[in-house]
Amino acid sequence: MAVDWLGFGYAALVTSGGLIGYAKAGSVPSLAAGLLFGSFAGLGAYQLSQDPNNVWISLITSGTLTAVMGTRFYNSGKFMPAGLIAGVRSNKCTQEEKVFGRRIREVSLILIASCLSGSL
Repeated sequence: MAVDWLGFGYAALVTSGGLIGYAKAGSVPSLAAGLLFGSFAGLGAYQLSQDPNNVWISLITSGTLTAVMGTRFYNSGKFMPAGLIAGVRSNKCTQEEKVFGRRIREVSLILIASCLSGSL
């Protein structure tokens, strides 16, 4: 079984983003969201490490973050942190593609486009 290093790195990035948001601005919602989504991303990475076909937690977590952060990036125009998280998510879908093929990338691109157009 291969360890999902990309997934664990994504989880660490999300968690550290919440911690940094709390440290810099005192934002409790950033801390809560970072810990919650970072935990789910870590759980998804663990599940992918155990069974490469078990992508659902990882897919739902990263898809939700793409929608939320993509919308925030569109509304604020600031790359950090929303644009970074939305961009990292679009690159993470390669693992899900191995299981479900091209359809996952198409859905991810549609989700990102709808976030950027403000229709979500």
